[in-house]
Amino acid sequence: MDQLVLWGTGVIQWLQSFRNPALDVLFQGSTFLGDEKFYLLMIPLLYWVVDKRLAMRLGFVYLGSAYFNTLLKAIFAIPRPSFPTVQVLAPAEGYAFPSGHAQTASTVWSYLATQVRRTWFWVLAILVMVLVALSRVYLGVHYPQDVLVGTAIALVIVAGYNWFVCAYGTRIAQLPLIAKLALGCAVPLLLLAIHTEKDAVAAMAACLGLSTGVTLEHEWVHFRCAGSATQRAIRFVIGLIVLLALYLGLSAVLPGGLLFRLLRYALIGIWASLAAPWLFIKLHLAEVEQPT
Repeated sequence: MDQLVLWGTGVIQWLQSFRNPALDVLFQGSTFLGDEKFYLLMIPLLYWVVDKRLAMRLGFVYLGSAYFNTLLKAIFAIPRPSFPTVQVLAPAEGYAFPSGHAQTASTVWSYLATQVRRTWFWVLAILVMVLVALSRVYLGVHYPQDVLVGTAIALVIVAGYNWFVCAYGTRIAQLPLIAKLALGCAVPLLLLAIHTEKDAVAAMAACLGLSTGVTLEHEWVHFRCAGSATQRAIRFVIGLIVLLALYLGLSAVLPGGLLFRLLRYALIGIWASLAAPWLFIKLHLAEVEQPT
């Protein structure tokens, strides 16, 4: 392990030897593409404006990957780079292995690439994955092995998730409403019973809200993403204002315990998947799709 740490430190030092203001901007911007806040914007944007079913599936695989990353970090408990010769250019908490930014970015972009199925999108997805992985090493917050393993785990998760959806997605969709709600609550709560940590709580609380919201939206709301560019833009602005109020506002007024963190992220999931689509229809910013 010591040899691996020394090798990784050498790679960080080598990459940082090219440091200049342009690369600082590039990699500080790139690392945001693996951040929770980026996907807090991206996934609702897809859900409200582009394709709610794609966004729903993306949300589940992203949150599952984020949870699994926190579990692996707790198991391995490998500290972040701390050699005096390593420059830490961005704040980072918690353990290093595997890289959460690299894993979640690779999960999201590789999953989208498997759904879009266009060469140009695969090129874009690989570029984002590489930039995020490199940024974590360049910024001095991860060893190269952290980002390589995080990326590999993401690809395995996406392959397994696509297989699961293909094999069992239709069966789950055909379950009675009460069974779907029970399943959507039981899985996140069971995973939280296995591993309870603030980032794990955030991921599984959002998953709890998302699973409840999409199930009830499918039964009662039937939101349709189509609409004019103006309607789509207004939907996103309204939805984002409330989402940020929940994300930032509740963080400021609620106590800092795990129970209140669970409540905040569950409300975010419910707003994005159920309450916002209902409001869009009531405001005549979206139409009702025909139930299938």
